[in-house]
Amino acid sequence: MVDFNLWHESFLFGIFYFFIVLIPCVLITLLGRKLIYKLGHYPSRAPEFLVGIFWPFVSIMVFTFVLLVGFYRIFEV
Repeated sequence: MVDFNLWHESFLFGIFYFFIVLIPCVLITLLGRKLIYKLGHYPSRAPEFLVGIFWPFVSIMVFTFVLLVGFYRIFEV
């Protein structure tokens, strides 16, 4: 039987991945909550709100992609 001795590294891997996924989820949730609040109060201005929220969503997605690529580069063998 093979002895597994990388517990510390695997724990760090899991913690880093958890935060890389958690941060964008929280940011998207906050932006979505703000968007739903505005749409509820001013439904006729929906296109304006949707266009206004587009670039923050795109920037969060790009930021997450860069974090995941960096994460991959750090932990690749």
